[in-house]
Amino acid sequence: MWDVMRQVLAHIAPELEFRSQMSVKRPLVMNQPQIGQLVRELRLLVGLTQEQFAAHLGVTCGSINRWENGRSEPLPLARQQIWQCIEQMGDRGEELLQKYLAN
Repeated sequence: MWDVMRQVLAHIAPELEFRSQMSVKRPLVMNQPQIGQLVRELRLLVGLTQEQFAAHLGVTCGSINRWENGRSEPLPLARQQIWQCIEQMGDRGEELLQKYLAN
């Protein structure tokens, strides 16, 4: 489980340095449409509208819409917040990560 989480964190927040014993062996390769699909599925799993999810992350609704439709991708701070949402979901978050890492 932690290997998967480290890979995702390395991809969504590459500017963060790991100061613990955790180390990323290889970066996660995920293209822009996959990130958008991950964001959409995460938002739907937690039962939020784009507006509600945007407010939770501190971004605009238009940003969520652009991410989900593959026109842009989240900035580092938003990526970190998305990661935290996934991490807080426990097993459901793990299943979501597995789904998108398998692609």
